[in-house]
Amino acid sequence: MTIQRIVLDSDALESNSSGGQPARPGAHFTASQSIVPEMEGATLEVLHVLGGDNEFRALEGLRVDECDQLNRHLERHPVEALVLDSCWTPETGELLAKGARTVIGIPARIGRSDANQFLSSWFQAMAEGAETTDAFERAFMAIAAYELPDDVQPVLFSRGIDAYGFRAARRGSLVDLAFGTNRTVDARRKELTSRPGPSLRGTCQVKVFSTARIGRPRRSLGRDDTPILSTHTLVDNTAFTDAMTAALDADTTNRRAVLVYVHGFNTGFPEAAQRAAQIHVDLTVPGATVLFSWPSRGSGNQRAYTADEDSVIAAERPLYDLLAELHNLPNVGPVHVLAHSMGCRAAVRVVVRAAEAAVPPFELGELILAAPDVSESYFTQVSPLLPDIARRTTVYTSLRDRALRTSEFLHNAARVGNGKPSLFVPEIPAGMTFVDAEKVDVSFIGHGYYAASAPVLRDLSWLLYGLPADSRFGIESNTPGRLTLRSSR
Repeated sequence: MTIQRIVLDSDALESNSSGGQPARPGAHFTASQSIVPEMEGATLEVLHVLGGDNEFRALEGLRVDECDQLNRHLERHPVEALVLDSCWTPETGELLAKGARTVIGIPARIGRSDANQFLSSWFQAMAEGAETTDAFERAFMAIAAYELPDDVQPVLFSRGIDAYGFRAARRGSLVDLAFGTNRTVDARRKELTSRPGPSLRGTCQVKVFSTARIGRPRRSLGRDDTPILSTHTLVDNTAFTDAMTAALDADTTNRRAVLVYVHGFNTGFPEAAQRAAQIHVDLTVPGATVLFSWPSRGSGNQRAYTADEDSVIAAERPLYDLLAELHNLPNVGPVHVLAHSMGCRAAVRVVVRAAEAAVPPFELGELILAAPDVSESYFTQVSPLLPDIARRTTVYTSLRDRALRTSEFLHNAARVGNGKPSLFVPEIPAGMTFVDAEKVDVSFIGHGYYAASAPVLRDLSWLLYGLPADSRFGIESNTPGRLTLRSSR
């Protein structure tokens, strides 16, 4: 394997390409020793372009004139793969995709350690004869990149394959979802935005592929098992009720249950719909699944996190109204709620509001709080109220949840999903159970296990079908109110 490394220099030097325009400051390239040693037995020609030490330049990526210069270099020295390391943007990838058979983009924000580990795994897989896409997936999994925000994950362009992955023709089925949201609508783009607005109702279809196995991480890799949002349509309340009634009538389990999925921080509407559809399939929901999508910014930075904290509070009333509406559907079975991370804040507040009402507007079957990004002090105060509305409350926690550790640091306060219940709820209310998922959570960040760990998904499915703790497989220890899931390894 031949690897040429080029460092994007920040010095103001002119381009040395024939016929090119003088480069602006920061546009010149210097050769450098590769961080990855050449490997025998491989003939792959790789050009590794590494961003310089200037953080702004790294985030900016290559400019148009720099891409032209690099494309001319590739015309003279063709390569099979081009790696844009810490100088990647989607626009850069598109400009350079014609110059190499494969382009791999590594965003600057991923960090040097993860970037090096990703590259080492990818080069090693390629040297062992793996196909480009298989090597990419292996490297992606090596750093648990599916747990990272979308704009921090490595991406792949390859000729003959759609951008960002491997979407060839494959078998799948359409999952019909209803949704409620308080996102506003961009009329020009016909998209649901990250700005809060009035309550809306809608329906959507998501294609979920039969190649997906339960518990396999699926987030934005673009692989064969990544769900695709096909359509979404806003409807009035009457059409929403009709769609829900039709979905319940079509259910073969005759349980007529409704699962309301409330997503967490850093989740746009398309991703939320994809996740809800995959959960519907993985849990074999005995009825219909409804997505409640509050206006998360869909970004993983700290400013977006702070903005999302305001947005999830503003979503409390719209979620309350949605649950009341679902509770009043004709011949409806139990209404369950599955909330994740920051979405648990809205779910808990809604249940508390219902419990404090003179006449509760709804009752719940299962209230499932997965990795709740909720203050322990607040939860301790309100937890006795939850059984008044929810037949059973289940809280999934993990001490290995790094995302919640960050939240604890930002708030200087412990989070429910990152602790042991005995530390903050000495007497667990009847009807409430804490499930310790630490032993089955094997991801790097450890925050998405509720939808990516087969043992947790299996346990969630049994919850929806009403199985008590002593009848659920995989429970390692079972004391009143406290369960531990057996390790899956």
